[in-house]
Amino acid sequence: MATEHTPATGTHTTNGTPIGYSSITPFLALTDPAGAIDFYQRVFGAEVIGVSEFQGIIAHADLAFPFGRLHLGMALSDFNLFAPDPDAEAVAFSLTVYNHLTIILDLYPQVPKNLH
Repeated sequence: MATEHTPATGTHTTNGTPIGYSSITPFLALTDPAGAIDFYQRVFGAEVIGVSEFQGIIAHADLAFPFGRLHLGMALSDFNLFAPDPDAEAVAFSLTVYNHLTIILDLYPQVPKNLH
């Protein structure tokens, strides 16, 4: 007989989801996590919630956006974390923003205007 679980709601969670997070929080393995953090801060106004570094390598960073969070870190083959190959023809992942571009440009005035 399966055990029924009730998601926690309290100081740090709502229905099992940590406060400030969406139900899915992606993690990106990258070759330049510091550059990505800078990009997300400049272009989308991301707030860096926390960064864990080991021997000068960003292993994990938590970025907050108005509608969710993004985790990223260094691609480390020892941990089976591989960055997408920029020269590959196949797409390793896709990121979609479900907003009209005009809304994004209103929220993030630093986004280059040549995107529209």
